[in-house]
Amino acid sequence: MTKPLVLALIFGVLAEIHAGPTLTLTTPEKPFVTQPLAAAPSGGDSAAMAEVHPEKSLQVMRGFGGCFNELGWTALNTLSAADREEVLKELFSADGCNFSICRIPIGANDYSLSWYSHDETPGDFDLAHFSIARDEVFLIPYIRAAMAIQPKLRLWASAWSPPSWMKTSNKYNGGTILSDEKTLTAYAGYLSRFAQAYRAQGLDLASIHVQNEPGSEQPFPSCVWSADQVAEFVGHYLGPRFAKDKPGADIWLGALNIGDAKYSERVLSDPAAGPFIAGAGFQWDGRKAIAEIHEKFPKLPLMETESECGNGSDDWKAAAHTWELFRTYIGNGAGIYTYWNMVLDETGLSTWGWKQNALVSVLRRDHRVRYNPEFYLMKHLSHFVQPGATFVETDGTWPNALAFKNPDGSIVVLVANFTDKTAKPTLKIGGNTFAPELPAPSIATLVIPGSVN
Repeated sequence: MTKPLVLALIFGVLAEIHAGPTLTLTTPEKPFVTQPLAAAPSGGDSAAMAEVHPEKSLQVMRGFGGCFNELGWTALNTLSAADREEVLKELFSADGCNFSICRIPIGANDYSLSWYSHDETPGDFDLAHFSIARDEVFLIPYIRAAMAIQPKLRLWASAWSPPSWMKTSNKYNGGTILSDEKTLTAYAGYLSRFAQAYRAQGLDLASIHVQNEPGSEQPFPSCVWSADQVAEFVGHYLGPRFAKDKPGADIWLGALNIGDAKYSERVLSDPAAGPFIAGAGFQWDGRKAIAEIHEKFPKLPLMETESECGNGSDDWKAAAHTWELFRTYIGNGAGIYTYWNMVLDETGLSTWGWKQNALVSVLRRDHRVRYNPEFYLMKHLSHFVQPGATFVETDGTWPNALAFKNPDGSIVVLVANFTDKTAKPTLKIGGNTFAPELPAPSIATLVIPGSVN
């Protein structure tokens, strides 16, 4: 047999495998292994059944990602250039997580190297001293490194705190924004200038969220806003300023950590603010409000803005918790899911001392990286679900299934088993039945090509 014929046969077999259903499985011992998946009309657990309805489309999935933070970039820069590139490919390439939309802070957050804003000159209402020079050292190189791999990456931004001189506390943490017209006008200009400054760098922002966690006064950069304050600011200052400046970014209500849906409803229903708001983002306690907001504002785009960060365990228990967050947010209308820190060093420590989780841990002493269980959980979703896919309805007795229909017609079903026993659910998908064996614990993705379902 000639070499070209052997190669032709090999590629033909690979193409046949690729054309059929596949199962990609992650266990603690073997992550992200893909194999052909045969239909199984019988043999699954009849008490654990889920049926996918590809014809019943729900929200459009706009993408997945994480947050660009200064401490992530400094951790990456302790690696060799080749190792750093490998981590970025695992996060942003089509062969990796394929992240397509990511968050950036406006000024300092709790994973900045230190507290800062883009204009700390007291009384500079004309913003003569506004500058993103700090970001040009840390965040923008991080973003550009990602975009070298994922050129279509989109960005959205949120503030953790206005400049300290614009606040009642006169410091980055705590307090609320001053309510006088000069300050509110200046802050609207500050957010607009931020979007324009990034655009001048060739980095357009898809949206700006006024405040990270407006319901909490934190020991890190934070600012409390009442619903009335947000409505006043968006309706009479930020909205008109964006309409005038056209910075290219939409205004979103977020990132909301408030469980009472009345807060969001107050702003979204405001006759002045409502027309300027293009969507709403929720995190932490905001998960308690998203279902009601989705019901009351069914056409409003929604997103999950920050996956809960844990306490640095970086283990399968953390992945199980994030799986439940997937079910809550995506199951109640979120079309974007954003993890928090994509990369941290092995300490996981914030600037103020809270140890948190990351998708990837840089082990500085050993000059190597560790991909944590939540990395694989995100990859099992974002690698397969294409931007523009739709979330589709499932029902049955097996709750641990999330299903999507890609623009190419393929059906993607993400399933998980975080129990202590092997599971073999029966999954009915587009006229076919499958019974994948899911070890304990494990994460799996079934992909059914459009030609099959």
